[in-house]
Amino acid sequence: ERKVSVVKESIADLDCSDIRLGEFLDRSSIFPDTEKHSRNKTEETGSTVNVEQLLDKLPAMQPHEVAQAMKHSLDEDEEIVLERGLSVLADGVGKTIEAATTIAKVEEGSQAEDVDPIVIAVGAMRQYKASANLQAHGCRFLLRLSEIQQQQPKVTAAGGVGVTITAMNNHATNVELQEQSCIILHNLASNNANNKTKIASLRGIQTIITAMDEHLECE
Repeated sequence: ERKVSVVKESIADLDCSDIRLGEFLDRSSIFPDTEKHSRNKTEETGSTVNVEQLLDKLPAMQPHEVAQAMKHSLDEDEEIVLERGLSVLADGVGKTIEAATTIAKVEEGSQAEDVDPIVIAVGAMRQYKASANLQAHGCRFLLRLSEIQQQQPKVTAAGGVGVTITAMNNHATNVELQEQSCIILHNLASNNANNKTKIASLRGIQTIITAMDEHLECE
């Protein structure tokens, strides 16, 4: 109302013959685009609701469904979904192994793409290197997979060695993450010359030694 009053007072002081009243009263220059603002607010609220609903559903999903949701969240920059998804995958690693063995196919229009839980997990860890919680859940997932010999090549092929060493370097004070990461690297290096070379080339040995020096209280 105050804006309208100010506009009316301004009009009273103007010589309308010298201006184009239509331009002066251009809605876009006087009033905010309330329709656009409302639409954006609704979309934002709807997105929040969808994320919350997805978080509630994740624990009941099959591993390939969790991976599919995580892949979408990678594209949409939804860190909380990726974090929760990694936790769910780690908790249900038995089902995840089956899902990783038989890669699910997801149709997107006319194109089909692979949705492998291990690949998606490594991708999330690469994208959110600074997230302590996400990295911790990711390492827990990789740890459980690395304890199963048949899954070790898949962890390595997806880039598990690199993200594990990066997590150790970026979260040096997280004792649990350091411990789990050391076990991951140990499992992947055992009886595997190629993985030993890969770990060494990524300065993984130095990273492990640093972790041991920093956490002398750990066994």
